[in-house]
Amino acid sequence: MENSYHHIAHQLLKNEKSKNYDAYLSDEDQSQEKLNNEQFVQVYELLKGKFIVINRLFGKSNFVNICYEYFRYNPVQSSKKQNYGRNFPEFLDSMSEVEEHSFVPWLAKLDWFWTNSRESDEEIKLPKGTLNSWASVYKDQDNIDIAIDTRVSETLTIKKVGNEYSIVVL
Repeated sequence: MENSYHHIAHQLLKNEKSKNYDAYLSDEDQSQEKLNNEQFVQVYELLKGKFIVINRLFGKSNFVNICYEYFRYNPVQSSKKQNYGRNFPEFLDSMSEVEEHSFVPWLAKLDWFWTNSRESDEEIKLPKGTLNSWASVYKDQDNIDIAIDTRVSETLTIKKVGNEYSIVVL
């Protein structure tokens, strides 16, 4: 299915199925209030760096508000900053606002893998098409093609060739 960033962000913003609509996806003024909280800003910047595709896909306002909800229920501990956000994909999966976009948690898992697994030989199993879908958002293409088949899985790893890293299917 082909979508634009604007279309998906707009759908997430307008999703009125949830009783908690205002708590997650609210207006720009509320986002700015949250960005005045110094501790939250640190968490937001941390998550924005670890979930590049999810941030780009949701748009700033949506991402700020979702990060704030995550922050409320997952306080950061200074000794665990490196691992902060590990369960963010599961958090996204639990949100009714994301329910009709079932690909979001898979993209978040790949975001986490990409930003946290470059120095090891780790592998991750994801539904077929997750890498291509993630790459279309990561490369900032005008239109994105989300095509994930949860019936088939593929194993991905990160390889370094010269100074460049890439994700490859095994």
